[in-house]
Amino acid sequence: MLSEPVTQINGVGEKFAADLATLHIRTVEDLLHHFPYRYDVFEIKPLGELIHEDKVTIESRVVHELSLAFYGKNKSRLTFMVQAENVAIKAVMFNRVFAKK
Repeated sequence: MLSEPVTQINGVGEKFAADLATLHIRTVEDLLHHFPYRYDVFEIKPLGELIHEDKVTIESRVVHELSLAFYGKNKSRLTFMVQAENVAIKAVMFNRVFAKK
């Protein structure tokens, strides 16, 4: 399947395939491995290596029940505690009610 042309994907016709070809995307594999030039790369790092304002991914587990608070019009705050490397971290997400599930 990976070596098939992109036209084998539902919704990809000859015109769209021609547009993809200008990006050197001709096969399904090319499409899967193509990342936009502004693609954000998130990497997993130990807590001790974090630098202020770096965008990173932390592997953790939720250790305390989530708290959802609404304020203002259409605004919400989801607060919860996670544990990473035996360190408790308070996490806050704004306007992400769906994340409570």
